[in-house]
Amino acid sequence: MKNRLLFLVVLLAFGYESNGCDICGCTAGGNYLGILPQYQKHFFGFRYNYSSYKSKHPDEGSFGNDYFHTTELWGRFAINNRLHLYGILPFHFIKREEGDQKNRLNELGDASLFVNYLIYDNSRSEKGTFKATLQLGGGIKLPTGKNDIVQDFHTLPENLQPGSGTIDYLLNAIYTVRYQSVGINADVNYKIVQTNDKQYKRGDRLNTSFRFFMWNQLKTITVLPHLGLDYEISATDTKYKKPVEFTGGNSLLTSIGVDLYYRNFSAGVRLQRTISQNLNQGNTSEKWRLGTQVLYLF
Repeated sequence: MKNRLLFLVVLLAFGYESNGCDICGCTAGGNYLGILPQYQKHFFGFRYNYSSYKSKHPDEGSFGNDYFHTTELWGRFAINNRLHLYGILPFHFIKREEGDQKNRLNELGDASLFVNYLIYDNSRSEKGTFKATLQLGGGIKLPTGKNDIVQDFHTLPENLQPGSGTIDYLLNAIYTVRYQSVGINADVNYKIVQTNDKQYKRGDRLNTSFRFFMWNQLKTITVLPHLGLDYEISATDTKYKKPVEFTGGNSLLTSIGVDLYYRNFSAGVRLQRTISQNLNQGNTSEKWRLGTQVLYLF
């Protein structure tokens, strides 16, 4: 699997020992970083992400719905002007509705820890020139979330478990270029997933995003509206090294959002709309996502 580039957040769905929907929903999570403010400063903040999925049982013709609410505590510690340490700790609120059957989870997810290095930086160049930064990084995702939750005497499917039960490896790159008040931000995140003690391996994933933004200074507030595209793909899951049916896929999404900066505070909101997708062999669909964040820089 490591010889293929694959993107993030798609539907992983094989429910062993479960009588629930085997193809509904999506795993929550992901380490999208976005347009990061003032890279030379530390920050601490919260993020909230919402997504929902509708899936069809190909044999039965019945439908199921999954809803994911994820709140993340995250931060950055600037070791120096070039080396930055990031930490992300998610908490998931998951709901599945399938006929008369309902499952709800409020659980801690898998924490991530990674380091980015500023490879290139000319952001202090003279006014009227192109300013660019390039960051490369890597780290690990830790198995802090449960992956063996049982409800109604059945172990929940892998895609409903808040954790994967594995130590996974993370790679990322962030490139930003700006000329005067306009710029472009590109963000790539790749996750190499390991096999857990149930011999289940979620597909490797890669998430890419591309943002066009405008920098507007309004007295004491900076406004940063942005438009973009996201493309995500995931490999097929495996169990005992055999492919799991109705897992993996890809999505193309548009996004629109705005970030605000006031003194040491930042807040932002982002709305994504799916324009093309092939999830779980076409049996799962997603319409839109919502993300918000609040940061304190120091």
